[in-house]
Amino acid sequence: QSDRLVAYNRPMPRRRLAFAIAIALLVGLVAGVAVGQEDSRVRPIAELPYVEVRAGDSYWALARDLGLSCTYTELWAANGRSVLDPGTVLLIPPRCAPVATTTTTTTVATTTTTTTVPPAPANPPLIGASIEKGAFGSQAAATMAFEAQTGAPVMIARRFNNGFPTNFRNVEAFNVDTGKRHRWISVKGDPTLAQWVSFLGTIPQDGFDTWVTINHEPENDGGSMTPTVFKSRLALMSTAIDQVNRDDIHKGLVLMTWLERDADPNTSSASWFPDSAILPGFTLGIDPYDPNSRNDFEALVSATIALWDAAGGHDWMVTEVGTKRTGQAGVDWIADMGSYCRADPDCKALMWFHAAAGDNGPWYLPEGPMSAEWGRQVTLSLAAQSQFAVAA
Repeated sequence: QSDRLVAYNRPMPRRRLAFAIAIALLVGLVAGVAVGQEDSRVRPIAELPYVEVRAGDSYWALARDLGLSCTYTELWAANGRSVLDPGTVLLIPPRCAPVATTTTTTTVATTTTTTTVPPAPANPPLIGASIEKGAFGSQAAATMAFEAQTGAPVMIARRFNNGFPTNFRNVEAFNVDTGKRHRWISVKGDPTLAQWVSFLGTIPQDGFDTWVTINHEPENDGGSMTPTVFKSRLALMSTAIDQVNRDDIHKGLVLMTWLERDADPNTSSASWFPDSAILPGFTLGIDPYDPNSRNDFEALVSATIALWDAAGGHDWMVTEVGTKRTGQAGVDWIADMGSYCRADPDCKALMWFHAAAGDNGPWYLPEGPMSAEWGRQVTLSLAAQSQFAVAA
């Protein structure tokens, strides 16, 4: 049953479950009842269709943990609030009630009842954005504007800090996601091992995962930033993350893919990869852009991903992306990117750069059909995570 349990719940990579939680999930699977239905905050839905929010809760986590038969976005839409403060009471719509599916077959003298376990869904990448506050004035406002424009939540956010912070919570761009979503954070500088360990210890354990990198896009920095310098900084970061030893903190690096896109035989992203001894523990972040609408998504990323695979790498994410295409051409480009990612189990996330249209940024996501398509990609992933089929 263990393999079925893992497939059914699809935990984040390397995330451990507490013993009591694992047993609860297993009992739910074997007995054919909705996972999480015994949560003490929720009385039987026919009696009291409400749940009280606890610290660290999110709509996605509640829909998952309570075994609701609707998507994250439906639960969100039913309550009309983006921020979940502890103590808030949320409505659980009747259509979201957990449903245990059974099939009964009768023979001459035998009746067999079995529990139907949904098959593992197609790879559900996290869909989010690489957001800067820009004209919106704050990270929170910029994030809410992006969610409002796409009609869907940001599942994972890419955030930046131009130095090396001492405390996660002191960085507005980082702390805005606490208790709300996964994040990929980028820092700069040349910290010591002790500084790394101290900073990593301040990352909140809020039920969401954090990917960490230093000196993103090093091949674009020039000057003293060489592959040797960059790889030494990745190695130190790797040592620190190993020492902290938390399942919710992951190692990352971010490259641009243009070394392969522009087909210069004298350059290769592989020269910036971590040393082979530690490389398998990293997630590769890539920042592919579609300049002048000349490249489809596969052409932008496939060569770099092939190098990553050949080096022994596995997980990868798009940590920034953008195209200058608009209208139906832009919609098709986003849809193709989503299909490419979902076809590769190693693709863990897609993040648009950098803001909603109101910020007038160079790579903003246009309002209208393209924003709606980005929202559709979110819906597909949320539905897959909830184990319910959604027509693409």
